[in-house]
Amino acid sequence: LQGLPADFPPLKTLDAHPNNLPIQPTAFIGREKEVAAVGQLLRRPDVQLVTLTGPGGVGKTRLGLQVAAELSDLFIDGVFMVPLVPVSDPEQVIPAIAQTLSIGEAGDQPLLAFMKSVLKEKKLLLLLDNFEQVSTASLQLADLLSACPGLKVLITSQAGLHVRAEREFAVPPLSLPDLKRLPDPTALAQYESVALFIERALAAKPDFKLTGDNAPAVSGICARLDGLPLVIEIGMCFLLLQMV
Repeated sequence: LQGLPADFPPLKTLDAHPNNLPIQPTAFIGREKEVAAVGQLLRRPDVQLVTLTGPGGVGKTRLGLQVAAELSDLFIDGVFMVPLVPVSDPEQVIPAIAQTLSIGEAGDQPLLAFMKSVLKEKKLLLLLDNFEQVSTASLQLADLLSACPGLKVLITSQAGLHVRAEREFAVPPLSLPDLKRLPDPTALAQYESVALFIERALAAKPDFKLTGDNAPAVSGICARLDGLPLVIEIGMCFLLLQMV
């Protein structure tokens, strides 16, 4: 790019390595500590499997996508997301991974064995989303990981897998203000739950402003919804309808 010094580092882009990570339509809010902590785990040479756990709506998938995107430069063979929402049979997890990676079957050889031979020298990160409904596939996954030292897996699930290789990371709710001692709107906007509410509100209503008048309502919604990102967005829509 014109105007940049010769020693300026290359701009980070997901296109540098193979990936199928979806482009997110909205900004990622907060979670700096969580992104750093999970990233640190996955950078460790002795860690191959990290599971993001927590209730539905806490933001496991979005956190996983952010971590995967930020670590993409570490995996020369790619970063791939495998959505497991449509998969209800644990026996279909390995085929779903193979399909995502465009790995076909090799004659009479079992698919898992063939995948081991294909991936054993690869440096790859998989994001397996919504694993709780196929949790018994964890043993096959552990078998695959043991044969492929360069493969790492980041899982989102409402519960841990309870396999030896797993490092479980509980995803907390977004930070919340104390309703009894609300700060001024500027300081209030620094709380992750409120920041999310404001960002999504501005997308729907560009003239929205956090003021002393609406701050209690915004904070109350975030608190009553336990700092869960998904339901905060729904609550934001409800409040905006009341303000129209």
